[in-house]
Amino acid sequence: MNLSTARAAGRAKEIGLRKVVGAHRSQLIMRFLLESIILTLIAVFISILLIQLALPVFKTISDKDLSMNYFVNPVIFMALLGLFIILGILSGSYSAFFLTSFRPVEVLQGKLRMRTKHPFMRVILVSLQFTVSIILIIGTLLIYKQQKYLSNTRLGYEKDNIIALNIRSSETRKKLESIKRELLQNPDILHVSASTHLPLGTNMFSAHHPVGKPQNEQIMLYGQIVDHDFLETYGLELLEGRNFSLEFPNDLQESIIINQTAVRELGWQDNALGKEIEMIMALDERKKYKVIGVVKDYHFQSLHEKIHPIALYNYSPFELRYSKISVRLAPGKIREVMSFIESKWKEFEPLYPLEYIFIDDQYNSLYRSEERLSKLFLYFTILAIIVGCLGLFGLSSFSAEQKTKEIGIRKVLGASVPGIILLMLKEFMKWILLAVLIAWPLSYIIMNSWLQNYAYRVKPSFDIFLLSSLLALLIALIT
Repeated sequence: MNLSTARAAGRAKEIGLRKVVGAHRSQLIMRFLLESIILTLIAVFISILLIQLALPVFKTISDKDLSMNYFVNPVIFMALLGLFIILGILSGSYSAFFLTSFRPVEVLQGKLRMRTKHPFMRVILVSLQFTVSIILIIGTLLIYKQQKYLSNTRLGYEKDNIIALNIRSSETRKKLESIKRELLQNPDILHVSASTHLPLGTNMFSAHHPVGKPQNEQIMLYGQIVDHDFLETYGLELLEGRNFSLEFPNDLQESIIINQTAVRELGWQDNALGKEIEMIMALDERKKYKVIGVVKDYHFQSLHEKIHPIALYNYSPFELRYSKISVRLAPGKIREVMSFIESKWKEFEPLYPLEYIFIDDQYNSLYRSEERLSKLFLYFTILAIIVGCLGLFGLSSFSAEQKTKEIGIRKVLGASVPGIILLMLKEFMKWILLAVLIAWPLSYIIMNSWLQNYAYRVKPSFDIFLLSSLLALLIALIT
C-alpha cells in the first residue's frame, strides 16, 4: 500500500486519461485490486519457497517436528487462499478507491498535489510499523538480558563439574558406602554423595508442625533426603549448627537441616538450633525431628519460583531407596574421570548401563524455552524492521516525488544536498518519534507482564528503551 501510493501522482494522470477516454470508476477499481491480488499471489508462492528453506532452522529453534502440506491439507490450502485474497484486496484498496475518486479535470490540472499534501494513511501505517519494530527490539533486548541474568545468577549451590549417576538396583544401594570409597580413590574426584533427589529436581512436600505451638499451626516443607556428604559435594553453605555426621548415629532418624526461608516462616530467627518439628504423615502419624543446622537459601527450583522452605533429612541408605549418586570432579578432568567411572560402574552394577546427567545441563534445560523465544524474537524483529523500512521508503519516495520542483528550486537558489536531506528528514523523524512514544508504554506493559513469570528477574531499564529507540531512528535515517 505504501509503495503503490508513492507512485500516486503518475498513476493519477494515467487514471485521468483512462477516464477521459471512457473508462468507468468500477473498471479502474477492479484493475487496481487485480494488480494487487496478482502481486500478493506471487508473494504467496515466494513465501512458500522461503518457508521450505527456513523450515529446518525453525524446527531447530522451536524444537518441534513441523511439516507444511500446502495443497494436501484443506485447512492450510483454504487459509492460504483466503489470506492472499484478503491481503490483496486490503493492500490495493487505498490506491483503488482513493485515486479513482478524483475527477479527470482535477487530476490533469495538477490539483491532486493539494489533495495528497498530508498522506495521513501512509503516515499512520509507517508509524504503526515502526511502533511494532521498536516493541520487538525492546522485547528482544529484555529477553536476552533476562537470559543472561538466569545464566549468571548465584544458585546457592555448585552446578559445574558435577555429574549425577542414576541408581536402578536395590543391590547397588546396599553398596553405596563402598562405591563412594572406590570412586574417591581417583584424585580427580573431589566429593561423592548419595541422595533421593538432586538440588534441582522433584522434592517431597509435606505438612510439618513446630513442637510447642498450637496444633493448627502448620507449615508446608519441601524435602530432600541426603547423606552426610551432600552439603560438601554441592557447596551448600552452612550458616548455623553442624552437618549430618556418621559420628552421630541419631542423625539417621532424628535430625534435620532447614534453610533460611524455613527459619523465617517458622519464626525461629532468634535461634532455630535444637528446636523440634513433627512431620505429619498418613493417618495423622507424626515423626519428630530436631533442627541441627541452618543452610543458606539455594534455588532448588527454577527461577520462575521464589525460594520455598525446605528440610534436608538423613536416613540410613539401607532403609531408603536412594536414587542418585552425585560426583564432583576437578575442573578440566571430565573426559578422563568419565572413563574411570564407566569402568568402575561395570563392577558396581553389571545389570544396568551407566546413566548420568551433568548438573549444569539439567539447569540449562529449564530455560530452553527462553532461548527459543529469544531467537524467534530476534528473527521477527528483523522482519518487522524490514517491513517498517519498506513502508518508510514508500513514504519518503512519495514525498520526494511531490517535492521534485521544490528541491530543484532550492538547489538553484544555492541550497546544499545535506541541507535539503536534513529538511526532508525533519518531516519523517517526527513520525518515528511518535512511534517511539507509542512503543515505550506498550512494550513496558507487555514485557513487564512476561517478566512476572519469574520470581527473580531483571527490570525493564531506561537504557534498553533508549537503545532500542536510537536503533530504530538510525534505521529510519538510513532508509
